[in-house]
Amino acid sequence: MFLGFSVLVPAFVVRVRMTKREASSVTHRLAPYLPGSQAKADLLFLTPVTHTLRGVALASSLDPRMFYAHVFVQPLFVPFPTIALSHGWRLGGEWGWNLDEPNLIGRLGQCVREEAIPFLHRVDTVDDLIATMEDLGWSHVHPGPETVAYGLAKVGRKAEAIAALAELAAWFDRKVEWQRESAERAELLANLML
Repeated sequence: MFLGFSVLVPAFVVRVRMTKREASSVTHRLAPYLPGSQAKADLLFLTPVTHTLRGVALASSLDPRMFYAHVFVQPLFVPFPTIALSHGWRLGGEWGWNLDEPNLIGRLGQCVREEAIPFLHRVDTVDDLIATMEDLGWSHVHPGPETVAYGLAKVGRKAEAIAALAELAAWFDRKVEWQRESAERAELLANLML
């Protein structure tokens, strides 16, 4: 019961999301479109993995035959418990992809070539990542400020890093637990750099 009404689920709904096997099949068939990549489950990522995980991630949709493909970069030097898709976008627009589309891999592969490759190869170094965050306006939207601050520390730009870490620590709302922890971590790193 929901607010006094029963919720009926149609009998024809068998599953709510793309299966792991389907996601893995898509990423493995997309691998030739992203040279130097490796497919694992719902991820297609460039190798070798160094300071930043760069690739394409698949995500389920509410429609069991639809999914989204996200091009993303995730700095591995910024503490984060999962793969975040914050530094990237959905390939091919906002509408997603249909698993039953006859030329799915060809069309999605074309998006990988036209959208993903230029973006992913733009981020070869930590300095490239910092510049990309700033160029795309992501350096002021969470988690962009963390990426920039920790990136500056990683490449040894000490004065800039200390200033960015102090700004980052002030940016967080310390009443929210995860933000307080992030602020304290930024302050700790800044103090260690002094």
